[in-house]
Amino acid sequence: MIPIYLFLACCFLHILYWLTLFSRLKVDNAKSKEHNSPSVSVIVVFKNELENLKILVPYLLSQDYSNFDIILCDDFSTDDSWDYVQSQIDSKIKTLKATADLPGKKHALAEAIRSSGNDYVLLTDADCYPTSNQWINSMVSKLHTKKIVLGYSPHKKETGWLNRFIRFETYLVALQYFSYAIHGIPYMGVGRNLLYAKELFTRSNAIKDSAHLASGDDDLFINAESNKENTDINLKPESFIISYPQTTFSSFIRQKRRHMSTATAYKFDHQLLLALYALSHIGVYVLFVLGLFSWHFGYALVPFVITIFIKWAIASKTMKVLHTPDLIPFFPLLDLLMVCYYIFLTPATFIKTKNW
Repeated sequence: MIPIYLFLACCFLHILYWLTLFSRLKVDNAKSKEHNSPSVSVIVVFKNELENLKILVPYLLSQDYSNFDIILCDDFSTDDSWDYVQSQIDSKIKTLKATADLPGKKHALAEAIRSSGNDYVLLTDADCYPTSNQWINSMVSKLHTKKIVLGYSPHKKETGWLNRFIRFETYLVALQYFSYAIHGIPYMGVGRNLLYAKELFTRSNAIKDSAHLASGDDDLFINAESNKENTDINLKPESFIISYPQTTFSSFIRQKRRHMSTATAYKFDHQLLLALYALSHIGVYVLFVLGLFSWHFGYALVPFVITIFIKWAIASKTMKVLHTPDLIPFFPLLDLLMVCYYIFLTPATFIKTKNW
């Protein structure tokens, strides 16, 4: 009977996450409040991103915001990226080169932020582009008494199942960090779309303390410095940043292994909440399969179906909020693939990578 009770516990816990945490994510229909246009530096650290920079830089220059500059930091590129940014004659653009070629981009990012003379820094990556010329304006409109704004960066829709899964994984990560922030326990953001006060960075030791990790310039900083009083989220479509997805399974796995290697550096309560979610997700599927062969059929099937349909119903609403409605029909299969993903990548949580 113990496996049955464990299975029911996993179903109950997993449903609890979806009903109490994730269901509160809603479309932001509130009108943007007036703001005093604080000074903002858009910061892009790049390495061998020539073709992507040719797309991104014009998007950044077209932003309809009165008080910003663009800092483009070259982290030891070996292509013509540096020559390209140097050729951009515009008073808003500032360029610099990182002074040390270290794993990851933390050192280069820290130098770029320190070089800024503005009050706020707005981060993105070279392989991204904003969905509108209101990106900066929309992100700043969420500040008011806040110091941090967590933005959304979905991956570009393309054909194939790899693209579907990448966009689903991105959706699920965003669903979690937005939902946690709504409940007053922000734990991460993504450096593709992240705004915060420069003063937070200058007084923080988060980057220094995680210097041994190649990744974490975004999530570990937010994990250390965010709280329910200083953090807000932005779900307005004009604030979204589109990111180009990986095109091969191996490159996607390498990227995610690097990202997951930072998880053990999160605050303990955040680690616990995230771990319980993943474990309950795995438990629902693994114990369901075992139950089909070990217990009375109905004991396994009925709770499993209820769990999946509750998740699917909530996902159908939140996928629309996060602009991935085309994934709704595929939710059950993608949810199963996510379990395989958790099992496959769990060892990466304890492996420290040294990639850029």
